[in-house]
This record gives sequence, structure tokens and C-alpha cells, in this order.
Amino acid sequence: MSRGVTDEDLSELISALKEVEDPRVVGRSKHLLLDVLVIIVCGVLCRAETIKEIAEYAEDRQDWFARFLELPNGIPSHDTIGRVLYLIDPIKLEEIFSRWVQSILQIKVTSISIDGKSSKGTERQFNGKSRPLHLVSAYSHELGLTLCQAASPSSGNAEADAAIECLKQLDLTNVTVTADAGLNSKKVIQQINSQKGHYIVPIKTNHKNCYSELEALFDSKNGTTKTSIDRGHGRHERRKAYMLSAKNMSERFLEKWPSAKVVFALSRTRQEEDKRYVVQTTGDDGKQTYKINGGKVKKSESLTYYVSSKQMTPEEALAEVRAHWEIENGLHWVLDVAFREDAWTVKAKRTARNLSLVRKMALNIIRAHPYKASIRIKMKKAGWNTDFLEELIFGRKI
Repeated sequence: MSRGVTDEDLSELISALKEVEDPRVVGRSKHLLLDVLVIIVCGVLCRAETIKEIAEYAEDRQDWFARFLELPNGIPSHDTIGRVLYLIDPIKLEEIFSRWVQSILQIKVTSISIDGKSSKGTERQFNGKSRPLHLVSAYSHELGLTLCQAASPSSGNAEADAAIECLKQLDLTNVTVTADAGLNSKKVIQQINSQKGHYIVPIKTNHKNCYSELEALFDSKNGTTKTSIDRGHGRHERRKAYMLSAKNMSERFLEKWPSAKVVFALSRTRQEEDKRYVVQTTGDDGKQTYKINGGKVKKSESLTYYVSSKQMTPEEALAEVRAHWEIENGLHWVLDVAFREDAWTVKAKRTARNLSLVRKMALNIIRAHPYKASIRIKMKKAGWNTDFLEELIFGRKI
């Protein structure tokens, strides 16, 4: 096989990476941009946790990379890799990422979650002038894939603005978008409506009048109901949805939510094993005392109100709200634990933004592979076995 990635060997990802515009000065670059990008993606796939580790990994795998890449001047240094990550336009890279994901989808996405996450390793100051990089992602819990990413600007309603930029990259026709209270803003809802999508968002005390009206409406647990029970890992959770038509709401409420079809209250009653040996209690005198934990069970209750532009049943509402939190468990938690995102102390936010997108590329690649194993095992296997890495990158062994 000749060196260099050929069209017949290209996966959709590498085809997408070829679209990245080279930001470097023409004639003054020793390494091809595609070579550097493939090395970065492979390094992250194989659990490299710093830019230096990516370069070291590539040095050890130079013979393997030489089968597919040109490498006119060998493996790039970690300084070169870091410089490329800083120079690449993150907005353009995010657009390419979104198009790549759309090209590999096997089914029509019907429901997505949007939520934000801060990168703790980025620069920040405690006087309020500089804050950590905050990225909003759209996630398909049906497929376990990240669909797009956008960064919060430094001013304005930052997270909402990033969510809008994220949603603009997607086809939302008849798609249900779920979000938490932080993204329940008028302009986010308007954006979803303008793209012919549906929304499900919680109403909390930041919408004081709407919250009070829903609180009074569901005071006697009115509406059509459905209950679900979840057990596992010593936990028992009972969730019950109380649903009513939005026609029950006042004119003032409907002026704020003109596209609303239903409102519902979701109660959660949770019992779980309390593994604390000692518990702290506060007496009437304000003094704290400690005692041996004899109950061994913790109980908690909550009630949250929601509004939705989608006509649905209580059973569907329970499923959608439950599925929304997959963006925390299936994306943000995995980025922190498997990819150790918060441990990357990258001060330049532009570099950190591009690296975060590379991690999401890697996670999508791993999730798309049919091998039945955990994320961490797949990443380690890719580092141990170049045949498996070829299957991940190219879709097959070359």
C-alpha cells in the first residue's frame, strides 16, 4: 500500500478532517495538517492525557502511522501539536464535526438533550474578570453520540447564546429538545420553535409567576398520572408524573408560553442505602452532635414542574425527563472519568475548546464500534492493538 491516506481508505471522519483549513503560513510548515490531526485523534483515542503524551505516543507508533500518513518530516513535536490546536478555528472545526456526525447517523434522531459543562483546567481568575471555558453540547441519548458543540461567550446570557449556536447546526424538525432550568430562556425556546422542534423545560423559581401558578394548579396532584419505579445499586426511586393540558393555564402564562401544549409535575421519592457509619445532627440549641448511623436508609422527595410544546402522555414525559440526564451520565461524566478532561491544565481556551471537541470525536468513534466493552477498555485496547485502532479510525482493518 502506498503511503498517504487514499480516498478508498478514508473513513467519514478522516474525510471530514481533510476539510479543516490550514491556518499556518504556506511554505513554512514541516508537517501536513491532516497528519497532525490524525495523530491528535489517535492519541486521545488511546488515552493520552496531555499534548506531550500525544507526541510521545506518536513517536512510539511512527512505523504504524507511516503506513497511512505522509509524515514528510517524521512525527511532529508536542510544540507543533500544541500550536496547531491553538491556530485551528474552533468554530469551523465544530461545523465540520457537526456535518461528520450527521453523515454517520443511521437513524433519525427524535430527541436530544442540551447542557453546558465548564473545563476546570482552563485559565481563570477569582476577581471575576476571567472564567473557565464553558461549552454547551447537544447529545443524542438514543445513540449515545454528541451532535455538536458551541462555546459560551464572555458576556450576555452566555450559556443560552451558546445553546442557540449549537441548535442552529441541527435539523430540529419534530425533534424534542430537553434542557435544564439554566437554558430555559425565551430566546432558546424561540429558536427551537423557529426550527420546528419541540421543547420540554422545567419551570423553577426564576420564573416566579409561572412557578406559583403551577404550584397552585398541582397542589392537589391533579391531572392524568403515570408512575415508574427504578431499582439498582441499593437505590429505590419512584417517579410519578401529573399531567394537564396547557389550556388550564392563565392568559398570562400562555402569553409567555404561546406554543405550550401540556404542563406536568414530576414527583420523585428516593430511598437508598446510607453507607455513612456516623451521621451528624443539629439540636434545637444549634449544637452539632454525632451518632452511629442505625437507619441505614436515606430518603428524599422532590417535585419539579415542566412545560412542553409537545402533546404527550405522562408515560412519555417520564421517559423524556429521565433520558435528559444521560447527557450528564453518558457525556459529561465520561469526559471527566474516561478522558480526564478536567485534569488537562490547558490555559489557552482556544486550544482547550478544540481538544474538547477531539475528545467528543473520540467518544463518538468508540460508541459507534460494536465491540462490547466499557469506554476505558476500548481506549486501552486501541492503545495496545493497532488492528483494533484501525477498525476504529477506518471502520475496518486496512
